[in-house]
Amino acid sequence: MRKRLLLSVLLSCLTFALFSQTWTPLSTGLDGGVSAIAGFNGNLYVSGGFDTAGGVAAKVLAKWDGSAWSSLNTGMSGQINAFIVYQGNLYAGGRFAISGIVTMDGVIKWNGTSWSSVGMNLVSNTSAVYSLTEFNGNLYAGGNFTSAGGISVNGIVKWDGATWTNVGSGITGNAANYGVHSLYADNSNLYAGGSFSMAGGISANSIAKWNDTSWTNLGTGMNMNSSIYSVVDAIAEYNGNLYAGGSFDTAGGIAVAHIAKWNGNAWTNVGLGVNGVVHSLASYNGNLYAGGIFTQAGGNFGESISRWNDSIWSALAGGGVFWSGGAHVPPDVSVLSIYDGNLFVGGSQFGFPGNNIVEFTSPMGIEENTICHRINLFPNPSNGIVTLSAENGFLDSIEIYNALGEKIYQNKIHANKTEIDLSSEPKGMYFYRVIFEDKRIGSGKILLN
Repeated sequence: MRKRLLLSVLLSCLTFALFSQTWTPLSTGLDGGVSAIAGFNGNLYVSGGFDTAGGVAAKVLAKWDGSAWSSLNTGMSGQINAFIVYQGNLYAGGRFAISGIVTMDGVIKWNGTSWSSVGMNLVSNTSAVYSLTEFNGNLYAGGNFTSAGGISVNGIVKWDGATWTNVGSGITGNAANYGVHSLYADNSNLYAGGSFSMAGGISANSIAKWNDTSWTNLGTGMNMNSSIYSVVDAIAEYNGNLYAGGSFDTAGGIAVAHIAKWNGNAWTNVGLGVNGVVHSLASYNGNLYAGGIFTQAGGNFGESISRWNDSIWSALAGGGVFWSGGAHVPPDVSVLSIYDGNLFVGGSQFGFPGNNIVEFTSPMGIEENTICHRINLFPNPSNGIVTLSAENGFLDSIEIYNALGEKIYQNKIHANKTEIDLSSEPKGMYFYRVIFEDKRIGSGKILLN
């Protein structure tokens, strides 16, 4: 008798309010990863390692007008790592060359019709800008560069609209992944995160604070016990506290799981943290969203993106974003950007609910129910005929999507068990979303071989 593989997936089940959460693909998405997202002049600008956007040729850079993708036709090569709107222009930071402008630069600006240089002029073949932010009316750029605008600098530099200047003595230390990977500014301070051991000549492990005059540390900062180097890849403020995420497992000397909270005096845990790396953070509609490469947040299922409400972690509708390949590998949610009231999620290697970029909508104040249903799906992998059952509760309906985010199956069930025939569909990864009669939601993957 043929052995059947029983896959039992324990899922976070959400209340009826979760129906208000919506994932919206941006056409057919992108054929490569996303490294930067920003809204400017009524359009969404996206950069990354792609060649097409929505089927349109758009190398490295593309624009979304709300219904269709277009190319900027700039002749750009390289990669943009960060966007920011500053003094009425869109600034881009990274490492790139643009036809007719510069041979190599780290920061350029777009006025809505054309790019121009701002004279950063990177001189090293390995230098790049990783992050941009505005603080006290000036533009700050962070990265792993040692020269900007003809002056010697250390990983961070300030632009006043006319010239580049030093930010104290900058950051130093840590040869591996050296540099400022993230910047965040509030009304009083600029926070820099990355891989370094000194800021302004004082000890500062991977995170430091600049008050426009001098650098100070945030306690003993971050460390990675399994490596001599730790990296802070994302910084955000939520409910009056500062949050940092990255690849570290201690903060201020206490054990944490890749994300920690700073209350102005000490570092603390963020629940149980996540079981992987945090690459992006964003405060959106009353919650803190964390993206990266992980499968759990707070011990609960959450595929590469989850949210924190200052008390518990919870999964998003459908469980998060899922890898576009066959075997289970979590994708990378590397960019979280808020534009026009919605959260845009970008990264690499995810095909559901959109190819490497998707729009997420969630009203303010939605709370989740942490009670979970157990769903059984077998056989999985399958040749096309699968059985889905719920151990407690009755199934109301099921939807199945392909890797492009297209719905290929929908059915009302009204039972605790159903058989689904997908034998006419091509081999590959599919994603199901079930709705229980008590209005909770579950999700998972089906592999056809």
